[in-house]
Amino acid sequence: MRIAIVGASDSVEKIYNILSKKYKKIEFILKKEDKIENTLKIIKEIESEVEGMYLTGIGVYYSLLNNKELEINKPVVYTKRGSIGLIKSFWELQKDSLVDDNMRLGWDIVEEHIFTEVIKEFDIKLKGSYYQKYEPDKTENEYLENYLEKYKSKEINCIFTAFGYIYNKLKEKKIPVYRLQATNIEIENEFVSLLNKIENSNDKGSKLGIQIIKIDSKNNELDKNNLKNKIEIEKRLLEYSKKVEGNIQISDDREYMIISNIDILQNRENLKNVFLLKKELEKQNEKLLIGIGEGNTVFQAERNARGALKLSLNKEGKIFYSNGKVVKGPLLNSKELEYKRYSDERIKTMAEEIEISPIYLEKIKSMIKKKKKNSFTSIEIAEVLNITTRSVNRIIKKILEKDYAEIVQVENSITAGRPRRIIKFKL
Repeated sequence: MRIAIVGASDSVEKIYNILSKKYKKIEFILKKEDKIENTLKIIKEIESEVEGMYLTGIGVYYSLLNNKELEINKPVVYTKRGSIGLIKSFWELQKDSLVDDNMRLGWDIVEEHIFTEVIKEFDIKLKGSYYQKYEPDKTENEYLENYLEKYKSKEINCIFTAFGYIYNKLKEKKIPVYRLQATNIEIENEFVSLLNKIENSNDKGSKLGIQIIKIDSKNNELDKNNLKNKIEIEKRLLEYSKKVEGNIQISDDREYMIISNIDILQNRENLKNVFLLKKELEKQNEKLLIGIGEGNTVFQAERNARGALKLSLNKEGKIFYSNGKVVKGPLLNSKELEYKRYSDERIKTMAEEIEISPIYLEKIKSMIKKKKKNSFTSIEIAEVLNITTRSVNRIIKKILEKDYAEIVQVENSITAGRPRRIIKFKL
């Protein structure tokens, strides 16, 4: 078996040194590139030569995930940065005698609540801090410029970064900087996850599905009760993964990925089980966001599941499904719709003429098909489009002006206010 390790030079070396000692029968192909934007070309070139790819960090991974033109058919994982790597950076900082009462620290990638926990555990007093959360659309140079600006204004005087490129640039400028590296345990766990994905992708007899379950917690600080809740949640998710004959993997401490057959994941009874878990956790102030994706490969299924997860986030935790072409949801809901993610030329042309998003037209088309009628009130349309009635009225005005709809009736509303119009669509 051949596995590619792609990313920042120091991380590639570290991952290789850890894995090559234990997995002697695997041939590792090392591809070193500190600049994230240059790694996509390398990944494209190497994909056909390997069974899977191990990326060195979240930046490389999400650049790949968000690049719709680059279709990857091989399983992919990346190293996560957690509390242990952060602790190691603090140890190095203390060893260099840089910890003092004037400490102003900038850091990235590692989640804010983990940083807070470590600071509290080590009783470190900071004069100030600056966090750069990972954002897929943000370039490495933007992260770097933000750090340089904060350093120049003396808002920070030391930096912890997970980016190899930023680390090297700050080193060149002689700015105090420490590398947030993944630990041996995190690297080995992720590699086991990659091997599992490769095994799943080789099972040609099943349609691959991935269910991503993210815990959107209101309890950011980790105390004994929250830790107990976390253990209980993971126990329940493990039980659920067995019911759906799935392989559960932890993406980070608040995100879980279940790989299974898509038909099993979409089974009505299994969806009811996860809905029940959702309701129980909401009583504990823990909201579950759930996206289900289907694909020919694990990577495709995950990409589609993440698209569905975004919809769950936007629509108050409801569950959505996507196969890259079609979106379905909210699942098990009276307002469930199935609509195209990408429109045909006719709908695109119509949307351009009306000057609205083609997704709105796709949803209205889906509503017409489901309800078996083509006349609706603004309130009904607003519920389907998940926007305000005021926004819907603006959209309807544009559609009416281009003669793709007409007002067929005006109803008196039950309460005081404007009469309700009934709009008949000509789609």
